[in-house]
Amino acid sequence: MITGEIAGTVELVAVLRDGGVPLYLLTNMPADVFAARRARFGVLALFDGAVVSGEEGVLKPSAEIFARLRDRFDLVPGETLFVDDADVNVHGARAAGFLAHRFVDPPTLAGALREHGFAV
Repeated sequence: MITGEIAGTVELVAVLRDGGVPLYLLTNMPADVFAARRARFGVLALFDGAVVSGEEGVLKPSAEIFARLRDRFDLVPGETLFVDDADVNVHGARAAGFLAHRFVDPPTLAGALREHGFAV
């Protein structure tokens, strides 16, 4: 989202959304930056909710922000796949009990989603 949408990711999000998969965001953005990006990038409207560090005062990879994500959306960490492009955040998610995948590109993500039982 910093430089724009990554070709192929919007399609993955749309397929998951159309398949009824609950989708949530966990971002380390300031609140105003997230609001501006949400207005600019339509894909962000496909998510069911978000935990925004700029609103929370807590950053990834802290255990507290993962707990807020879990509690706010009633998630079961061991049944929830967290995707992030930063190793430190992937490790933080795993430490909090979440399944996690480090994003490198859409085809790799699609493969990981299929391995976790998602139809993409």
